[in-house]
Amino acid sequence: MLAVTGWQTATWIVVAGSAVSSALVVVRQLTAFADNARLLRIVDAKVAEVNRLAAEMEHRAFHDALTGLANRAMFQRRLDEHTDARVVLLIDLDGFKPINDTYGHAAGDAVLAAVALRLREFTGPGDVAARLGGDEFGMLWTQPLTGDEARARAADLAAAIGLPMMVLGQEVRVGASIGVAIGDAGCSGDALLHEADLAMYAQKAAKAPRPSAPRQVARSHH
Repeated sequence: MLAVTGWQTATWIVVAGSAVSSALVVVRQLTAFADNARLLRIVDAKVAEVNRLAAEMEHRAFHDALTGLANRAMFQRRLDEHTDARVVLLIDLDGFKPINDTYGHAAGDAVLAAVALRLREFTGPGDVAARLGGDEFGMLWTQPLTGDEARARAADLAAAIGLPMMVLGQEVRVGASIGVAIGDAGCSGDALLHEADLAMYAQKAAKAPRPSAPRQVARSHH
């Protein structure tokens, strides 16, 4: 919200309906300035800077600093906003901890960044790839897919994640347990996450090489 009173310009930065920070720029009329045009240019420059900071703060609030992917808050937001038929994947890396323990956190961070790049290759317009925390990732596919199509695409994603990568001069590999849930139009985002989570842990427990058949989530009529 931009409010101007005399020569005072205040900009409040609001993110997702809550004021996460505020920036106040005050430009007072100084007798040293002989003309108002020069003062207005200063005001415009300050307002532009505050708007840039606002955009930067919003990006930081909704993106993971390490990978640049959406964070959990953004993932949940987009999942709730997109109410048409959609596919949700929850991805937990297999074999990540030994790499992190053996080669250190810098190697672990490099693996996470490399996995993020591979996830981006499987996103299209309107899709979201997110790091949800630690070595867990999420995907939202907004294009309608059949169960077989979603399972095949998830299997391709798992194969891509499993390709070798060079980290600090070492060739390493990680696997991925992937849970897939397909939601009907209007279904609950939380229900989709729950079913995808169950499917992910079922695959991990079974040590299955491929994602299992997607779980279907119908629209709630409550």
